[in-house]
Amino acid sequence: MSERPRRPWTPDVDLSVEAAGRLIAAQFEEFPFPSLEPIGRGWDNDAYRVDGEYVFRFPRRAIAAVCMRNELRCLPRIAGSLPLEVPVPTHAGLAAEGYPYPFAGYRWIAGRTACSVELDAEARRRCAGPLGRFLARLHALPVPEDAPEDPAGVKDVAKLVEWGLDWLEKLAGTGDEIEVARAAIERLAGTPEWDGDARWSHGDLYARHLLVDGAGELRGVIDWGDVHAGETADDLAIAYSFLPREARPEFFAAYGEVDPAIADRARLYALHSGGSLAWYGLEVGDRALREAGRIALTFAAR
Repeated sequence: MSERPRRPWTPDVDLSVEAAGRLIAAQFEEFPFPSLEPIGRGWDNDAYRVDGEYVFRFPRRAIAAVCMRNELRCLPRIAGSLPLEVPVPTHAGLAAEGYPYPFAGYRWIAGRTACSVELDAEARRRCAGPLGRFLARLHALPVPEDAPEDPAGVKDVAKLVEWGLDWLEKLAGTGDEIEVARAAIERLAGTPEWDGDARWSHGDLYARHLLVDGAGELRGVIDWGDVHAGETADDLAIAYSFLPREARPEFFAAYGEVDPAIADRARLYALHSGGSLAWYGLEVGDRALREAGRIALTFAAR
């Protein structure tokens, strides 16, 4: 039997809970005996709630270490200017004891990820205005000359189309939304390339990185590892992947009018993201992400 192909999320290093606790205790004297609760394992990082008041994130891959360094450098510059809660690094850890990457701690932000709760169309609509205002503010912030480039590399239309169709090929036969999404990507293949000024971009904005409270109200935006200076369509994809069509006018009323070509690129980003989430969720048995990806594909194709 041939070996299964390497998945993009395959770690370069596996760090146990005990080893993570030792790294924290050795480098930060305020945590002599830290209590760690695993709260997430994604493509790039393992996350732990520490002593109930902090979150520590440990990169699992070399590219994630680059993202961690970018986040540590950029978040303190922008977090205080944004209208939703954003994690600000409080602790910067160094490679040690055989663990090769930097890691970081942040104050715990109360809330649940938007993909872990059932949000109906009305609850999603209530998120539209806050999301639009948040991105309007983020994209208006001054971008310094030393802002990082997209760690995922250049995403031209051809790549977005190729990647999007590749995700859908892996998902063939898993749901009616796959063929509808495929047709949408093919229709968008002629979208003009981006040629605007670089803006701050979260770079990985989807349901798991949105925090909502018990009433479903949007409270925060987390996981800024892909923060960079780039195009606005990358973030505006959230209007197509998370919001139903009837909620988008409220989003763009809060954000501002966008060029049709930017809107089409945002939809391409949403289809690419939806496909990757659905496949990842299917592969690792994460039903919440599989559903978030399915919803994104359904919404973005409309």
